[in-house]
Amino acid sequence: MNNKIDLNSGNYNRTNFQEIIRRYVQHWKWFLLSVITLIVLTYLYIRYATPQYGASATVMMTEDPSSSPEMAIFEDLEGFNSNAEKIEDEIQIMKSRSLMTEVVKKLALNYQYYISGRVKETEIYKSSPIKINFLESDLVIDKSYFDFYIEIKSETNLVYSTNKDEEGKSFAFGQDIPTPFSTMVIVPNADNFDSYIGKKVRVSITPVNQVADYYTTNIIIQPTLKGSNVLEITLSDRVKEKAIDIINTLIYIYSERSIEEKSRIAKKTASFINERIQFIAGGLSEIDSSAVTFKSTNRLTNIASETDIYLNASSEAQQQLNAAATELNMVNYMKDYLKEQDSPDVLPALVGLSDPTINEVLANYNELVLERQRLLKSSSEKHPVIVNLDQQLKSLKQTMVTGLNNISNTLNIRVDNLRNQESRINSKIYTVPGKEKRLRDIQREQGIKESLYLYLLQKREEAAIASASVSPNIRIIDPAIIKNTIPVYPNQKVIYVASLVLGFIIPFLVIYLNDLFNTEIHNKEDVVKIADNIPFLAEIPKIKKDKLLIEKNDRSVLAESFRILRTNLDYFISAKSKKEGGEVIFVTSTISGEGKSFVSCNLALTLAYSHKKVLLIRADIRKADHKNYLKDSQINPLKGLAEYLYGKYSVEEVIQPFADDASLDIITSGQLPPNPAELLMTDKTDKLFKKVSKDYDFIIVDTAPSMLVTDTLLISQFADRTIYVCRSAYTDKRLLSFPIELKENSKLKGMMMVINDVKETNFGYGNKYGRAYGKKGK
Repeated sequence: MNNKIDLNSGNYNRTNFQEIIRRYVQHWKWFLLSVITLIVLTYLYIRYATPQYGASATVMMTEDPSSSPEMAIFEDLEGFNSNAEKIEDEIQIMKSRSLMTEVVKKLALNYQYYISGRVKETEIYKSSPIKINFLESDLVIDKSYFDFYIEIKSETNLVYSTNKDEEGKSFAFGQDIPTPFSTMVIVPNADNFDSYIGKKVRVSITPVNQVADYYTTNIIIQPTLKGSNVLEITLSDRVKEKAIDIINTLIYIYSERSIEEKSRIAKKTASFINERIQFIAGGLSEIDSSAVTFKSTNRLTNIASETDIYLNASSEAQQQLNAAATELNMVNYMKDYLKEQDSPDVLPALVGLSDPTINEVLANYNELVLERQRLLKSSSEKHPVIVNLDQQLKSLKQTMVTGLNNISNTLNIRVDNLRNQESRINSKIYTVPGKEKRLRDIQREQGIKESLYLYLLQKREEAAIASASVSPNIRIIDPAIIKNTIPVYPNQKVIYVASLVLGFIIPFLVIYLNDLFNTEIHNKEDVVKIADNIPFLAEIPKIKKDKLLIEKNDRSVLAESFRILRTNLDYFISAKSKKEGGEVIFVTSTISGEGKSFVSCNLALTLAYSHKKVLLIRADIRKADHKNYLKDSQINPLKGLAEYLYGKYSVEEVIQPFADDASLDIITSGQLPPNPAELLMTDKTDKLFKKVSKDYDFIIVDTAPSMLVTDTLLISQFADRTIYVCRSAYTDKRLLSFPIELKENSKLKGMMMVINDVKETNFGYGNKYGRAYGKKGK
């Protein structure tokens, strides 16, 4: 019933995840085989792989690696702060190639000794039965790559060879053995010698740089916590003791280097400070001499005091100059006044005049003037007394003019002197700032060099103390140990999980890629997704070649599939109004080999077994009838449709019974004609279909491939339904565009799709269950 329900679904263009999962689940055997195979391979790999064990040590940086005691003495100097190394920088130093190279040389890791076992070799570390010495320098040996074998024959003899299977040369211990790059001497190691007699030891010499690069890449150094000074150093190796020795030696060499570096820095620091002290001491002496010379040359003791003196002198000179100028102005005024006076009159007093004689003459003159003015009130100007007074006044006036001229000359000289004095004082005052600036520059430079000199003396003492107390900047918290006896490589859990995952991924990828690049159709879903406008009838299973036709009461999956096809066909026929006469059903395909003849025969048999009168017409007259489809050997394949169309036989004569147990007749294709298309276009074709439609319930017409020849389309008007066959794993998906085009252009009536030769794994769910049901019924 499921097939009926899904006929017109048209909902297959969406991704059906259940179908996707089903495609992979149906190949569960491949998944199981892949997983088992990979697990077995993983077991063998783990069984014979050389295990590696992880060693780890914990150390702490005892001081901030961004500074050292020697450089810390300059931390308070601006621009001299060290911003260089942090924890990450120290990690890079510890992982440096140069440091690891020293480790390799110290432990002689470029020499490796192996003893062969049944399957794999085992490395000997610290227990080698032999010791090797080369006469060439270490520089040559450290760059050489050389493998050779030593077989210990006895306590005195050995066999040397460069290949494992070649017959070597015998040598005595201590004897010179020539090699491609140096002469070699081998001596026994007494501590581990007896147990190796009769065994062969492989010696591998590898360049030091290669070994150092290998361990530099594999060693891991990281803080235990973010921002912490505690570092964890881990390394894995095939030999536990070697991993421990490498880590411990690395820590030791790093500590020695840090002490050596600090000592070197301390020496350089002390040397630098001493040089600077000597240089600054000489410069300080020169500055002191410059200060003394400057003060002596400029006669300076105290610039501030001398400046005050100059300023006071300048003020006093200015006051004297102002007084002299004022007095001179008064004298000049009096001189002018005397010149302008026509008659005796009282003269103004000369206030501030420093000459007492002039003041005394002026006082006498004013007294006489007053006396004259009093006498004039009672007498005339010609009175002898008045005339006498006039003569005295004239004499005094002349005396005053003379005296004023003298005073004026004196004051002019004095003013000039005061002005010169003021100019000299001011010039000295003007030179004071320059001298003070120069002196201050000298004093400033003197102070800087004195401070730096004292500072360096202090730092020299600090550097001496720091040099005497140099210590490594690393402290061992836990030395290297093997924390876990379980090898870190190969990690069995991880590898097994990975193999399990890979076991699923490999077949998944194979199936996915196969589906991705496979353009053929495989099941109903592939057809319906592309040709969703064409109804789907049924899936026909893949069968054995020895059984092509179904039998009566057949319970096989093939018979059940054709019964489903018949049921679905009835559904479509019943959905349409039936015409009078039998149903003409064409069976065609796109290309040959898709199974249209197989479908035609078995569909005709299925209808006949359901008590229907059926006629099978082999209308593909371009191809001879296949004997495997002729159930009864009495059928004459040379008496068929071609002969009828040529007019050799009538319709009744070319119809032959197909089988005794079924109401099925057949018209074979007959002999191959030269003009099949023209034969099908004759009126006889029309007469044939009119005749048989009246006599049969179903006429199944096996036609030619529609894409290759035009025969099917020439007679398509006689069909009521068309079953279009495609074949699983044979028909290309791109060919489905052809039946879609025929459907859209209505060139074939009532098209329905059937997919043939479907594998059991690609079957739909209903068909699977039907097959199981059919098996039980057998």
